[in-house]
Amino acid sequence: MRRLVTPLLVALMIVACEEDTPLGNVGNVDGTYQGTWTLSWATNNPSINPPGRTFFCPGSITLANGFRDSIDGAFLIRAEDDCVDGSPVSGALVDGLLRVDGGINFTLQVPPPRGQEKSEDDIWEDVFGGSGIILPDLILGCLIIDTDNQMTGSVIAGRLAGSLSASISCPPPSSSVVQLQIRFDTGAAAS
Repeated sequence: MRRLVTPLLVALMIVACEEDTPLGNVGNVDGTYQGTWTLSWATNNPSINPPGRTFFCPGSITLANGFRDSIDGAFLIRAEDDCVDGSPVSGALVDGLLRVDGGINFTLQVPPPRGQEKSEDDIWEDVFGGSGIILPDLILGCLIIDTDNQMTGSVIAGRLAGSLSASISCPPPSSSVVQLQIRFDTGAAAS
């Protein structure tokens, strides 16, 4: 009897482990999602003109390896329409996690210029300063005081939406707190 129980117990444990994944019933989310990036900033200093702006940029997020809970991929923010003063920003999605409720978290990572090192927080400089959306003088010398390190959102019924934000404290002459936000949203199914 003992010999029969042990293999049966092992078989039940394997089946239970295979069904109990963090991904749950979400399914495969691999694909390229075309949508709109909303890049916005606002400051609490009324002397800064303009005190805030919002830009809408076309772009995409590509997800890969989405059969389980781990995800990687790429992103692209194109410089078109309202982003005429900027340049394209692209990079990788790293540290991605897909949750059982369809929620998704990942970090945006832009490769550093040749011969330079960067931290994860530089995504704010890359997207806002490097793309021309914020004048470099506005955020020069500013320190991040609060930030989302990961984009948080969801992938449900072929729609991907997510956001991340930061607050930065800037020294004189602006002496302001600047709120930055990046959002991505698409109503289209993955292609």
